[in-house]
Amino acid sequence: MADEQVRTSKIVKSIERVINLGNYESLRIHCGVEETIEWKDQAERDKKVENWNKLLIQDFKKTEKMAMASLGAAESKATLRSNGVESKMVVSDDLDSLE
Repeated sequence: MADEQVRTSKIVKSIERVINLGNYESLRIHCGVEETIEWKDQAERDKKVENWNKLLIQDFKKTEKMAMASLGAAESKATLRSNGVESKMVVSDDLDSLE
């Protein structure tokens, strides 16, 4: 079997989050990556893309943690009202549960 052709792909990915810190105050955190990868088959390409996904998420979480600590900001709270009864909950999304 002949050598497989090496292909090249450009990966461009980003994550952005806007965190409401209070009345008329918000924090926008944006991390991105732009990288060129070489691959021989789809499995190798998928693995390299997934590795960049993981690195981007790790970088985003680190950046968010550092920004929040530097500003002395706390996690956002949401207040829900249903039939006049107030309940508070922590605002969270899928980024908070990634490992």
